[in-house]
Amino acid sequence: LRALSHRARLKADEAGALLEGTRWQVRANVTTTYATTQALTAATRAYGDEVASLEQTHARVDLMVRIGKRPEVDLLEITDALEEPRAQLADARAERTHVRALLLALLDYPVDQPFALDPLPDRFPTLPTDSVDWNAVIQRAAPVATAELRARQATSGKHLALADFLPKLSLRGNLLGNAGSGVTGTLETWELTLAASIPVFTGGRRVAAYQSAAAAERAADLALRQTLLQQQAEIRGALASLQAADTALEAARKRVAAADEAARIESVRYENGAGTIEDLLRA
Repeated sequence: LRALSHRARLKADEAGALLEGTRWQVRANVTTTYATTQALTAATRAYGDEVASLEQTHARVDLMVRIGKRPEVDLLEITDALEEPRAQLADARAERTHVRALLLALLDYPVDQPFALDPLPDRFPTLPTDSVDWNAVIQRAAPVATAELRARQATSGKHLALADFLPKLSLRGNLLGNAGSGVTGTLETWELTLAASIPVFTGGRRVAAYQSAAAAERAADLALRQTLLQQQAEIRGALASLQAADTALEAARKRVAAADEAARIESVRYENGAGTIEDLLRA
């Protein structure tokens, strides 16, 4: 009875851990989808700027071709280059519409409801200090807590299977009251019996049940270890990805600054006849 009660409490704790983990998973999904929508909005704006810049260049080259300063093939090349960012812009707009609908669905709103997004933050997330105890964080994670509760349930199940081999005690009592015309008063008879039953012939059922419960315990322990290692790998991979993203972001800032200057120089060289259309488009 105690083992049954303990296992029932473990099941209730497991349900609570699953509920809390699901809450955090939904929060993570909403946060990720919101950030993706912000990123797609910024990407759409960037593609729009690229299209506008190429359209201005196309207009200048068209004028230069008409006055005979540049060959017509330059205009054809820039026309070809203009169509690619236009297609990318259309794809980004379609993907943004899709992600916005997913975000509204997660928030239980109509998918066509308009809403405003906060702009991307000026500061991006940074790595926490080295003083964070990541092992403690992993132990509190919902998948690890759920796997640990399941392992404890399996241990309780093995105890229940073992209890079938133990003797069982039973206490039984009878109280009889006899009354009749030939009896003065009431004649009471009572009986109290303490019995012990010992399992002798089981046909292997109890042994098989115990072996099955022991195997389930080992499987649950292995699942707990696997879940723990998986969470450790995921959090270390996430930390490494964040470091790599920060490095890539810093490199992108430098590349943008260099590209702006290169585009300015190549534009001047092209208009003066010193550069080619390929150099200008690449810049």
